[in-house]
Amino acid sequence: METEFEGFVITGAGIAGLATALALHRVGIKSLVLERAESLRATGGGLGVWTNAWKALTALGIADQLREQHPVLLQSFELISLDQGITRNFSIQASDSGHELRCVKRAALLEALATALPPDTILYNCKVLRVRQSLSSKYSSETELEDGTVIRAKGVIGCDGVRSVVAQGFLGLPAPTSAERCGIRGLATYADGHGASPNLQMHFLNGVTFGRMPVNDKELFWFIVRNPPPQDYAEISHDPLRIREFSSSLLKDFPSQIKDVIGLTATDSLNMTVLRFKWPWDILNNSAYKGSVTAAGDAVHPMTPDLAQGGNSALEDAIVLARCLAETLNGRSNADNEGQIVEKALKKYVDEMKWRWVWLVSQAYITGVVQQGSSGFVRFIRDNIALKFRSPKDMFIHATYDCGTLPTVNPI
Repeated sequence: METEFEGFVITGAGIAGLATALALHRVGIKSLVLERAESLRATGGGLGVWTNAWKALTALGIADQLREQHPVLLQSFELISLDQGITRNFSIQASDSGHELRCVKRAALLEALATALPPDTILYNCKVLRVRQSLSSKYSSETELEDGTVIRAKGVIGCDGVRSVVAQGFLGLPAPTSAERCGIRGLATYADGHGASPNLQMHFLNGVTFGRMPVNDKELFWFIVRNPPPQDYAEISHDPLRIREFSSSLLKDFPSQIKDVIGLTATDSLNMTVLRFKWPWDILNNSAYKGSVTAAGDAVHPMTPDLAQGGNSALEDAIVLARCLAETLNGRSNADNEGQIVEKALKKYVDEMKWRWVWLVSQAYITGVVQQGSSGFVRFIRDNIALKFRSPKDMFIHATYDCGTLPTVNPI
């Protein structure tokens, strides 16, 4: 069956996909989101939302409701080396950039994005097999689904993650590289309140990193990063009970108040994954657009979580991409050369974001190597140089980026 759609097809209903759909909606451009799962997936509990992402959420029109749902404004970033007994506290407010950091539930973010979209924007149980260019002058792309459906549209935006059919299958982008580390995330619930300070804390011990951020007075988002992944990762990562057991074993030498979070975490919030990233030269040497097809988020620039910018940068992508399309297409909808106009807009988007992606993936990788290092030399660098001499402004410079606002244009 073949069908035509007067807008853009977006593959994947994660943060990147839903944010892109909402950004396009705000500028009057239609989109259709294809999600292979039966419903929205919000594994991992939460994420830190920094200043740059709040600017994007403001442009999308959902920032205030998320702030109401997540009232804890984090005050500082605390790094604690249990190897050496060294603590360094970086005041977020001392960065002189008016930073805002809150821990937001992934489910709440996805729900806010999805609810703001027009009805029937998201189609579930849609597995994309391939994407190709169309010979039609009006619909320049075709998306083929597993059930045989072919959707002709004005373009395709791949937001389908690190195994992207769009990015790797059609655009030919290299697959991400394993960082040889694994990450575990969860959401702990304290019936009588956790009493934790409003800080992002990270503890380092024996090559293991434990971090935590309060969501509210009763819920605490936590994460563990371990180097390298266990040999039986494939079996553990698909069994929440084994993830819990493995997490407890990693924290056996940590203080008791840290170890307690594992038992207070519901199994359905546990998530374990191998950390993957894109080498900066892979971003520079490969085009993230071809014709009327591009990608966003983890599909094009996956990064390790050491800057807490994966979801944040996906929100940036959405705003910049929608702005480039709106400004380029404004007043020229249904033109005979619309495919070329779309390609021009996608080139503008990639050119604007490419060096931002390179900077983020590079900084995240280097930060992870220093923070996570288990050798004596790397721990010395971390404890005696990185923790002692970095300034608050340096620590939070990644969050100073401003993706801009969305223009008001004629509906397309």
